[in-house]
Amino acid sequence: MPIEPVRRQPLKEQTKRRLLELIEKGDLRPGDPLPSERVLSERLGVSRGTVRSAVQFLQALGVLEVRHGASTVIARRHDDRDALQAEWRNWTARNVGRVRELLEVRRGLDAFAAELASQRRLPAAMQEMAAAVRQMHAAMRDNDATAAVHADVLFHRTIGEATGNLALVELIDLIGNEVMRERAALWTTPDRPKLSLDEHTAIYQAIADGDARRARAAALAHLESVERDIATMTEEQAAGTEATRGS
Repeated sequence: MPIEPVRRQPLKEQTKRRLLELIEKGDLRPGDPLPSERVLSERLGVSRGTVRSAVQFLQALGVLEVRHGASTVIARRHDDRDALQAEWRNWTARNVGRVRELLEVRRGLDAFAAELASQRRLPAAMQEMAAAVRQMHAAMRDNDATAAVHADVLFHRTIGEATGNLALVELIDLIGNEVMRERAALWTTPDRPKLSLDEHTAIYQAIADGDARRARAAALAHLESVERDIATMTEEQAAGTEATRGS
């Protein structure tokens, strides 16, 4: 299985994209075991930590899955968009109670993080935050849900990093990883990509301007919007399921 080394930055994104390319081209097929972390690290020319991060991201999206607590296998082709989108929506519908609970937690966490970030604005994190917004724009243009989710996760992580509070970053990561498929499901709904890009841009601009009140309000407005769209999506999912059963 030929794998070319990763040469361009950011390494985590490039590693994830290279793994997706292998699946799309058929070098790795559904049911195939993923090469070991060590093998991928050597062939891609990146650290094992970078490989681990990319693999965990793809597991959270349902592209990869762990079987019997050990072997990681290819669950489905990344370019089979219908199957992936159905999986993301089904997961969200099955776990909607948990998703709502986490969104309630995020109301406090994200609003506080945005407020604190606007007061501290650590330069490196602010640059990464701006880059995440640009990545979202490119993902929307390319209709690439996985890239959009990656940028979304990165954006919220950089808000935590802009505060300089590592415990806050860890909490943001913990919750963000748990709702990865919900994020992906939302990005595939009509009008959501543009709305999400606008909302994240508003949060970024408020933080960059050092406006704590506006940053908090923008973060809360984003979460309220997400909650509304989750409710609409799950209601439509339930209605479709009932219609299928009745046919």
